[in-house]
Amino acid sequence: MVPDLSVLRLNINGADVTVAPPAHWTLLEVLRYQLGLTGSKQGCDKGDCGACTVLFDGKARLSCITLAVDAVGHRVTTIEGWSRRTVSMTCSARSTTAAHCNAASASRG
Repeated sequence: MVPDLSVLRLNINGADVTVAPPAHWTLLEVLRYQLGLTGSKQGCDKGDCGACTVLFDGKARLSCITLAVDAVGHRVTTIEGWSRRTVSMTCSARSTTAAHCNAASASRG
């Protein structure tokens, strides 16, 4: 039997992405297995440990108990997105460009 796939347009780390997960997949599964964002960890799979926490419209949310379809129309920020934002904010706040800012920018592509 072919799984029931839904095409979803999500905003992940400030970028609009289109994914087609099985309807029963959680946000965590989409992040890890379709988008390759492995910073959110798969721990307990029942919302107890917090290893899967992401920001959902700026508020903490457990991605292992949030269906991917529930993220449509919301801004999701993972640790990868937060890391890029923090480096960018730190670098722009400096009056001179530091070596670590150049290295961080280079590693992002």
